Amino acid sequence: MRRRIVLSIDSSSRGRKAVHWAVRAASTLQLDLTGLFLEDERILRMASLPLTKELGLLAGDVRAFETADVERHLRREARELELLLKQLTHQYRLSFSFETVRGDPFQAMHSRRQADDIMLLGFFDTRVHSIDWARQKSSGPIAVFLDDETHSKQTLAVAERLARQESRPLLILHPTALSADALAKLVGTLQVPIQTQSVSGIDQLVQRARLFHADLLVLPDGGRLGDPTYLQLLAGEIPVLLV
Repeated sequence: MRRRIVLSIDSSSRGRKAVHWAVRAASTLQLDLTGLFLEDERILRMASLPLTKELGLLAGDVRAFETADVERHLRREARELELLLKQLTHQYRLSFSFETVRGDPFQAMHSRRQADDIMLLGFFDTRVHSIDWARQKSSGPIAVFLDDETHSKQTLAVAERLARQESRPLLILHPTALSADALAKLVGTLQVPIQTQSVSGIDQLVQRARLFHADLLVLPDGGRLGDPTYLQLLAGEIPVLLV
C-alpha cells in the first residue's frame, strides 16, 4: 500500500491549522492523506455524569450537561473539518480519506496506523499556556528533534523538504548528549538555513519552539520521544509530525 500521512485531529480550534499543515506536507512529500477525527470518549463520559453542569454566562442559569449536545457538536466539527480537507486536497490535487473514530485518542490513532505511515498529531489539550496557532507566525522555522544518528536521518530529510518548500529555516533541536561530530555529520549537507539548540528535556523542546516561533515539530518515530506519554505532552503544546 502507498505510504500515507495520517492526520489525527479533534474539535479544538487548532484542528483547522493542522489540516492545512497536513495537506501541505502531503503535497510536498507526494503522499496520500488520511484524516482521523478523534472523539475522545473521556469527554463524553464526563458529560454523562450527573454532577456535570453547564453554566449560562449571560443568564447565570445552571443546567445539566447534555451528552447529546456534545455529540452534535462533535459531528458538526467533524463535517466542517472533512469539508476543509476536501477543499484543500482538491486544490493540491491529492487523494484523501476521512474517518471519525471514538475512543482514547492515542489508541484510536495507533490502531489505524500502518507501518510506513507518517503521523501528524493535530489534537491538543486546552491548557492556557499551549501555543496558540491562530497567532503563531507563519514564517517561523520548522523545528526538528534529532534523537540520534539511527533514528534521525529520515526525519531530517523530511524536515528539510518541508523547509525548502515552505521557504523556512530549520531549528535543529538535539539532546545535550549528542556529540558535536554526530551533529555535524547529520546537518552538514543541509541546503536550508539552520540554527541549532541543545535541549535536556521535553519542557525545553517546547520552550525552544515557543522562543523561535516554530509552529511544527518533526520527531523521529521510534526515538526516545516516540512513547505515547511523551507525545501527549508535546502534542498538547505544538503540532507534531512523527516520521
